Amino acid sequence: MTTQRFPIACVLILLCMNSNLSSAASRFDALVDARVYTASGETSWADGGLGKQSLNPKTPGIQGQGVLAWQWTPASSIETRVVANAIDDRAGVADITEASLRFRPLPRSAWRQSLRIGAFFPDISLENDGPGWTSTRSISTSAVNAWIGEEIRTIGAEWTLERRGRLAGSPHDLAISLAVFGFNDPAGAMLAWRGWSIGEHITGLNEELDLPEIPSIGTSGTFNKQAPTTDPFREIDHRPGWYANARYAHTSGWKVSGMVYDNRGDPGTIRDGHYAWRTRFHHVGVAGPLFANWSLTAQWIEVSTQMGPSSVGPLDVDYSAAYLGLHRQFGDHAVNFRADFFSADDREDTPDDPNQESGRAFMLNYSYAPHSAHWSVMLEALLVESRRPARVLIGDSLHADERSLVARWRYRLP
Repeated sequence: MTTQRFPIACVLILLCMNSNLSSAASRFDALVDARVYTASGETSWADGGLGKQSLNPKTPGIQGQGVLAWQWTPASSIETRVVANAIDDRAGVADITEASLRFRPLPRSAWRQSLRIGAFFPDISLENDGPGWTSTRSISTSAVNAWIGEEIRTIGAEWTLERRGRLAGSPHDLAISLAVFGFNDPAGAMLAWRGWSIGEHITGLNEELDLPEIPSIGTSGTFNKQAPTTDPFREIDHRPGWYANARYAHTSGWKVSGMVYDNRGDPGTIRDGHYAWRTRFHHVGVAGPLFANWSLTAQWIEVSTQMGPSSVGPLDVDYSAAYLGLHRQFGDHAVNFRADFFSADDREDTPDDPNQESGRAFMLNYSYAPHSAHWSVMLEALLVESRRPARVLIGDSLHADERSLVARWRYRLP
């Protein structure tokens, strides 16, 4: 565990462990997954390749995951939350993914304010609605939210102002959030050198991700000072970032959100083999019911990132990704379809570092969750088609068609 993040996680955990829990509301939310899968295509990004999935395409496999979320409410206006995630494809297996404290005074009107500090996910995803930022409707998540789970975390403070429509006799709910954060300077490294992915990996606060084995970050490459791994939650340049988020919801079930994010990284700064990246994005999401138990979910994100001193380039890439999801519930059964589209536009021409790409992905998922039962099963088929010139530099094909079939059994408490 790095010394920079140690106090945030540990102070909150120790606070929970040493308090008189018998006098406060304490709630656990936990799940265990068991998966079997078969996959084909390029070498996975988790194994140093440029494949879009984290699954190993060489052999069928078995994978397990466990999530434990602990929420402690010592007073009506204070809430502490700690989330641990364990998965067998992570070095060290288990890690803390969230640790936060929220102060939310009781409202005297339809308006309510809150302040959240610690390490937590910004309110972006319309897919990751399960314990510990997992998904309840699919096994994989879209390119948009797969990247958020891998490289984005708010480690700082977020202020929120909400207007709850039902208390004002209105069908409209509104909320705005403003945040200041640090410890997210390397965000963009995976997106630039690996590209978009389709998956479900949630990076732990102390986890480092392996970068692909490409020439530009090798010993004789343009960015040879870069370590072979990236640590997404590291403070490098001591410049705080910020974001603003707005959300609207209607009692009919429709909701819309938008976000502007800027980590204010200094692209010329490097420390211990990790660069600071200037990563900014705009995001819009919409979700709601359609007809006959069908519902729609859609998100779009546009990202820009720059890295490296002017003497070597620097690296400068624009990205975009969007998906459209359709969900149909019929009793204990459900089907979920998602279409992803993603691209990257490399704005510099460093010969050993081509980062442009384009691609699309299609997911079809079936789930069965018996009413009032703690367990559920899912079957998911995924196809990812992409074009990335950097693959040629490591002996792979410019074009890649990747497929996977995954069956999952999940047990959830409470």
